Amino acid sequence: MTIAPDSYPTMLTELRSGFDSGLTRPLEWRRGQLDALVRLLEENQDAISQALASDLDKPAQEVLLGELSLLFSEARYARARLR
Repeated sequence: MTIAPDSYPTMLTELRSGFDSGLTRPLEWRRGQLDALVRLLEENQDAISQALASDLDKPAQEVLLGELSLLFSEARYARARLR
């Protein structure tokens, strides 16, 4: 998916509006976002590995150990320490 640079100001306004509304403040909302990130990575692990193999010639094991495991670990670490 490619995003046209001329849409950046509108996107920024929408993102700021969401933040300013307090939507992202509740702890459960932030935990839910991190849970969704982990699910997204789990559900798309094969597609991510294939894309990195195709684009960067990375072996699947390297993607899992060097890329995905780090993201899983960071998301879980952040979720466990949210307060």
